[in-house]
Amino acid sequence: MDTTLDCSKTDQLSKVFRYVTVTVKKNDEGRPSSFHIQESFVGFTEVESQKGQDFAFLVTKETESVTDLQKIRGQGYDGAANINGACLQGCSDFNEAESTKGRYIHCSAHALNSVINDAVKNVQHIRNFFTCW
Repeated sequence: MDTTLDCSKTDQLSKVFRYVTVTVKKNDEGRPSSFHIQESFVGFTEVESQKGQDFAFLVTKETESVTDLQKIRGQGYDGAANINGACLQGCSDFNEAESTKGRYIHCSAHALNSVINDAVKNVQHIRNFFTCW
């Protein structure tokens, strides 16, 4: 999950879930013999507060609308203080308390995005392309 401002300056939470489905029955050892990793975009939700605890509540509510929190095995967010727990009551700390097996993992796509933004910030054609009209 991540937030971004749209052209109307509304903070939007985008929700993507990666999940595993077992496609073949379990083997003799009781383990799935075949599984499929899938990723689905669930939608956008307007964000009213970026405070860690408020954001954690929103993420928890949105996750519970899709699955049981105890089934979560990982959380991927950017490195913002309200998310990664660097400040008191960060979202990842709160959600790890709610979902004991859902460990926080820094989203490497955000690091790549930052590198690309820095690399192209002085290229006028690219800045024009990504500017909201």
